[in-house]
Amino acid sequence: MGYPALTPEGRRAKVLVAHNLLPSDWRVAGNADCGIHETRQLLIEFVGGEPAEQLRDQFAMGPTGIC
Repeated sequence: MGYPALTPEGRRAKVLVAHNLLPSDWRVAGNADCGIHETRQLLIEFVGGEPAEQLRDQFAMGPTGIC
């Protein structure tokens, strides 16, 4: 992830790489370990706009989630 994504295609490639690195349960809403939480946040940042806000709500950390 050290290389900057300067184009939409570059960001898409980074999202695909990150997606393939996540464990199969990464989509489960609620508490997650910090690695999954941080990766979700990165993917949501790449999405942007209103869809990103919906994803943030869906994957909000619960009251015990600490990162």
